[in-house]
Amino acid sequence: MKMKVSRILSSLSLGFALATAGCPSPDTTDTASTASDALSQALRRYEEHDDCDGKKLRVAWLGTVPQNTFDGAELTGAQASAARMHATVQPFYSNFDPALQLQQCNQAVQSGAFDAVVVIPMDSTGIIPCVTNAQARHVPVVATQIAIGADPASVEPQVPGQAGAVLTPVAKFGSELAKLAVNLCGTAPCNIVYLAGSLGVTIDARALHDLNSAIATHPNMHLVAQREVFWDGGLAQAAMQDILTQTRDIQVVLSSGDQMTQGAEQAINAANLPVRPKLVGAGVGGYAVEAIRAGRWAGSFVVLPYDEGWLGTRIAIRAARGLPVKDPGIDPVAEKGLPAFMTTDNLSLFKKFTPQWPG
Repeated sequence: MKMKVSRILSSLSLGFALATAGCPSPDTTDTASTASDALSQALRRYEEHDDCDGKKLRVAWLGTVPQNTFDGAELTGAQASAARMHATVQPFYSNFDPALQLQQCNQAVQSGAFDAVVVIPMDSTGIIPCVTNAQARHVPVVATQIAIGADPASVEPQVPGQAGAVLTPVAKFGSELAKLAVNLCGTAPCNIVYLAGSLGVTIDARALHDLNSAIATHPNMHLVAQREVFWDGGLAQAAMQDILTQTRDIQVVLSSGDQMTQGAEQAINAANLPVRPKLVGAGVGGYAVEAIRAGRWAGSFVVLPYDEGWLGTRIAIRAARGLPVKDPGIDPVAEKGLPAFMTTDNLSLFKKFTPQWPG
């Protein structure tokens, strides 16, 4: 009997220990927790009982520039995931410079100050030496937004030392953008402007490749201007103003970021054109969602930055603790069953959609 009671008590003690070692419950009185609760609910199915077991960890997060609100939403997701799992996140910014990002990544790994790295790669293959360096030091690396490796269509880890990838493939953006451009142009003469975030980053290189391939088979379509404006609304507005001094005959304006499309829209509004171009952005932020629903924009590529940051950081922390990672490759948009673009033609699919960044 004593042995049986002892076993029962031991079992109860173990159960209590497991319960108290888990993740903290969200504080519903906290404003930030309440504001992000709708987003968190969709991520709960990824949670596991041992997510928070182990020592407190430090994650290096490698982004672009502090004022980029899309990356800011990812960083917020990363910080929320880390806080839940007893970890911290320190951001580093490359200013869209692949060489600087590689240097920052190597320094973070070699410093011994970080247990994991989450990176938005400015160069899909150029960042690989840091992943190799990290593997040698047992520091897992997770890619978000853009793949690490040669395959821009894959959501799976591609190189040794990479623990995960959470992204909507840039190949999907390129191919679906080209299809949308063909649809928007129809058969009439169609002059297109493309505003790139950075011509050296895979997302724009791939988009321009696919767009030019579509143009080659559709004689009515012409790419009359392309500019690099670093996902900055002000630079995009200035670039569009300059383009409009050269030609006012523009039917479609495409970009790889809603901020740039918003800047282009401001320039177009001021120009008082006889025919308003069809505008397409990327990121489906709050401004874009309102503009599409109002009919001012034709569409925006669907990306979920908060989810990318939350899931990517979770994978990085689990890998750093030596815990199994069930799904190291995730496309959050595909997981939610959303189409590639939100457009004026598929608004019914987005009735309950909540943007994850302002745009």
